Amino acid sequence: MADHFEEQRIWKIIDAIKIDRGEFTGINVTTYLKYYEQLTEQYGLPEDNKKDTFIRIAHGFTRERIQLRVVQPNMTWVDFKTRLLTKFSHEDYSKNNRATFMRWVGTTKLDQHITQGLAEFDIKFNQMPQADRTALEADKLRNFLNMIDPSLRRELEPMLEDKATASGLTRNWDNVRAVVHRLAQRQERNQIQTPRIYERDVPGKIDNDLTPHNSRKDDSELTMLRTSVESLVKHVETLATEIATIKSMQELKLRDQEKPKELEQNPRNQMPARRPFNQARRCLWCDDLEHPHWTCNLFKEAKDKNWVTEVD
Repeated sequence: MADHFEEQRIWKIIDAIKIDRGEFTGINVTTYLKYYEQLTEQYGLPEDNKKDTFIRIAHGFTRERIQLRVVQPNMTWVDFKTRLLTKFSHEDYSKNNRATFMRWVGTTKLDQHITQGLAEFDIKFNQMPQADRTALEADKLRNFLNMIDPSLRRELEPMLEDKATASGLTRNWDNVRAVVHRLAQRQERNQIQTPRIYERDVPGKIDNDLTPHNSRKDDSELTMLRTSVESLVKHVETLATEIATIKSMQELKLRDQEKPKELEQNPRNQMPARRPFNQARRCLWCDDLEHPHWTCNLFKEAKDKNWVTEVD
């Protein structure tokens, strides 16, 4: 019964904050957390349930970012709140507008896995006010393509063409996600066969980059590397299983091919040769292998002394 009342209390908090502030999207984290803690104090929510309840309030993309970058095993609410403020402190609503988004598009390259790059682009785009999102909607896909590797862009553009639009590219973002997902799967298969070299990996002019170190980019690169390694391990295990199966089939085939020709031509030769009738028959009296019992001298002596009697 206590669990039922606790769940009701949690849903009251979730409904109240969504009606008043909406889902948490990573923007204005300080103000959002302050209001959330006021609600939890008002409804008397235990501290052990604050972390999981807050994650349930987060928007889909933001929830994935929280679970990936913030949540740690056996984490208290205080630790969770501290890491949440650290990870999302740079995403102030006043800083996320059309001008800052276009500056980000022009100065950033999505070097991570293409599906992760698309997710990051989606997050940045959706953090802008509605008016700015509407103004940039027509060029949304073109901006994304300008941020990825040129070789990937050449592969994607033919798959996203739509002659009915002014830009010549589709505006259906669900189709974009599906195409990017298919391309990512094809990339993973190709990487196992032939390592791919992107144009950005070709040695060229060295720029003196004096910008400060970007820890968020490091987190993205580590996540991409971990995902790539896990995918590679799965493919290697599958490949090893297939190789072992093929090898065993080849061994069986070679074994069948090595049968002597005389055995294939005359199946009778495969049967063991029969011994002569009385060859190597053991003596029943003295247990000698050299003679049967009726030729045994000891057996004859026993018969002469009437120690044994033959019965017809």
